Amino acid sequence: MIPQLGFIPRLYNDELLYSWFARYHVHSPNESIKETMRDLFDKESQLAVPDLPSNLAAFYQKVSPFITIKLDELIEKHTFYYYYTRFTSMEFQVRVLELMKTSEELGAIHLIGGMSSEIKEKDFFYFCPQCLCDYSKTLGEPYWKIQHQLPGVLVCTIHECELQKSNVSFRPINRHEFVAARNDNCIDKAFKENFIPAERSVLLKIAKKLELLLSENSVHLTNYKSQLAEKGFLKDSGRVDQRLLFERFRAFYSEGILQKLQSNVDYYDESCWLKAITRKHRKTFHPIRHVLISTFLEETSNMNGYKDKDPFGSGPYPCLNKASSHYKQPVINKVEFIICARTNKQIGLFKCGCGFEYYSKEVKQGIDSLPIISKIKDFGPVWKGKLGELISTRKHSYREIARILGVDTKTVIKYTNLVKNEIVFEAISVKKNDLLNERKQVWLELLKNNSSSITELRGLNQSVYMYLYRNDKDWLKANYPKNAHARKEAKPRVDWEERDIFYLQLVKEKIKELLRLEPPVRVTISRIGANLGIRSLLQKNLSKLPRTQELILQRTETIEEFQIRRVQYISNELKNNEESLADWKIRRLAGLKNNLGGSVEEAISQLIN
Repeated sequence: MIPQLGFIPRLYNDELLYSWFARYHVHSPNESIKETMRDLFDKESQLAVPDLPSNLAAFYQKVSPFITIKLDELIEKHTFYYYYTRFTSMEFQVRVLELMKTSEELGAIHLIGGMSSEIKEKDFFYFCPQCLCDYSKTLGEPYWKIQHQLPGVLVCTIHECELQKSNVSFRPINRHEFVAARNDNCIDKAFKENFIPAERSVLLKIAKKLELLLSENSVHLTNYKSQLAEKGFLKDSGRVDQRLLFERFRAFYSEGILQKLQSNVDYYDESCWLKAITRKHRKTFHPIRHVLISTFLEETSNMNGYKDKDPFGSGPYPCLNKASSHYKQPVINKVEFIICARTNKQIGLFKCGCGFEYYSKEVKQGIDSLPIISKIKDFGPVWKGKLGELISTRKHSYREIARILGVDTKTVIKYTNLVKNEIVFEAISVKKNDLLNERKQVWLELLKNNSSSITELRGLNQSVYMYLYRNDKDWLKANYPKNAHARKEAKPRVDWEERDIFYLQLVKEKIKELLRLEPPVRVTISRIGANLGIRSLLQKNLSKLPRTQELILQRTETIEEFQIRRVQYISNELKNNEESLADWKIRRLAGLKNNLGGSVEEAISQLIN
C-alpha cells in the first residue's frame, strides 16, 4: 500500500499541477528534491514535467484524503491535457489520459504520435507582474498560473498586459526538480516584450481563445470546409482558392503576429500549414494554428460577389510616374490583387520596371481611363533621380517640384532630405574609395622596394597596414610578400613508431586482464582506453599506431560476441552450482532481451542440449 502524505498545500483554481508540487517542496521540511519525489511519487526518478506529467494515479492515492477533486478533473483543469488534445480523436484523448495516470516511462507521453509539433513551447515560465502582486498580497505567495504557460499566450487576459519571462527554465537541465514561483525569480521587467497596441489587441484575442481550450465544455470544429465555402473561398470545382485565402489571411494577421505565434505562411511552400489545415487532415495541427484559422474565418467578411472581379480590365497597364519618359504609357503587364486590411476590399498593386509602384482601387472614367492612385508604395530610382536633378538646379520651389512630379509639397520635402543624405553618403563613399586606393599604392611601393617579411613591412608603415587590414583584408593578404605564406615544415613532436611499440604491449596485457574478469565485461576500445588512461589517444590517433590498431581490431568484441561469452560464463556457473541449464534462467542471469542475433540463440541452444 502506498503511504499517504502528512499534509498538502491548498491547490489554487488556475494553478499548474507542477506549481502545486513545487509549493509542497517549499512548505515541507525536505532538504533535497529526492525526498520530495519519494513523498509525492514513491520514486526518486520521477520527472518534473510541467505540461503533461505522468504517474499521477500513484500521487493521487497519497493526496486523496486532503482533496475532493477527482483524478480526471485534476488532470483536465491543472495540466495541458485539454490544450493539446482538444483537436484530436476521442481514442487519442483516452490514450493520453491513461498515460498521464499510470505511465512511469520517462517522456512517454511526448513521444506518441500527435503530440509532436514544429511550434516550440515556452523556454521559461511566464508571469503577469500584476497577477503576481495580487497573489502575494491575497494569498501570501505567488504561483505558476497555468494559462500563462500555454504556448501562444503572450498577454494576460485579465490585466491585458504583456507577460514576462521568469528566470526559471521550462525544461531545466535538472529534470527532477520542481521550482516554485518566487519574487526573486519573477523579476518585473527583466525579460519583457513591448507590443504595439494593434499587436496587443490581436494577441489578447488569441490568448483568450487559447485559454478557452482548458475549459471542459469548450467545443471546436476541425473541418473548415463549410466555413470556407460560406466565406467564398471555394472555387467552382469545390477546391479551396489558396491564393485568395493566403492574401486575406495575411491581410488579417500581420507578419509580426504570425512570427510571434510561430505560424508564418508562404503561398509558394507546398508544405505550408495553412494549405494543409484547409485540406483533408492527415496529421494533427498545433492548437495555436486551429485558433488562428478559426478566428480568421469567424471574423472575416464574405468574399462572394467581388472576389473574381477585375476592375482594371486586361493589361498592359499604364505607369503613372510623372518623372519617367513613359508616363501614362501601357508598360505594366500584370497587376497583383491584394485585400485591404482596413476595408476588406480588393485593390490592385501596379509595379513598373522604373521602380514606381502604386495601389489603386478603381479606374477613372473618361478618355484616358487611367487607374486612380490610392497610395504610392515606392517612388523608385527614376523618380528620386529626377527629384535630385530639380533640387540641384535651385531653380524651382518645393511647390513647383511637387506639381512637376505629381505629389504634394510634404512628400517633396521628405524625399529631398533623403536624397540629400544619399548624395552625402555617396560622396563619403567616393572619398573613402579614393583614400583606400591611395593606401594600396603606398603598400605596393613598400612591397616593391623592400624584400622584408610581413612583420618587418608592417613596422615600416603601421598606419597603412592597419587601414588596409580593416577596410580590405582580402586584398592585403593577396599582396603579402611572396615568402609570407611559406611555412617551414614542422618537425613531428611525437615519435609515433616508438609510441606504437610501447602501447602495443600495454594494450595486449590490458585485454588479457579484461578477459579474466568475472563476471565478464565487454572488451571495447573505450574500456581499454579508459583503463589505461589513454581513451582520447585511442579514439583520435589510433590510425597513427598501426600495430596497436590491428591488435584492438582483432581482440575487441561485438555485442553478439560478448553475449555469447557471457552466456558461456553463466552456463559454467550454473553447472558448478549443480543447477539446471534452463533457457529462461540463462537469459535472465545473462541480462539478455528477446531480440537476439542468430549466433547467440544458437549458442544458448547448444549449451542446453
